[in-house]
Amino acid sequence: MTLVEFVPPTPHPLWKLCPQMGITDVIVKVNPDLTGLSDPWKYETLSSIVSRLKSAGLNKDIPPPPALVDLLRRRVS
Repeated sequence: MTLVEFVPPTPHPLWKLCPQMGITDVIVKVNPDLTGLSDPWKYETLSSIVSRLKSAGLNKDIPPPPALVDLLRRRVS
């Protein structure tokens, strides 16, 4: 079993607490209202969030935006 924590996409006290609890894998919501960055499907946006998480010793799990998931499902089926 892998323990994960849902954390904000910007530096937060949870970022320091997670490693203390043995949690290194995190889930992040990349809504522009939360990140203050541009569209979440842009490489630069995701890269910025991932590098911030890495510098805090965390691994990311960033769910894709629902619109992208819907688009991919339609293309596959």
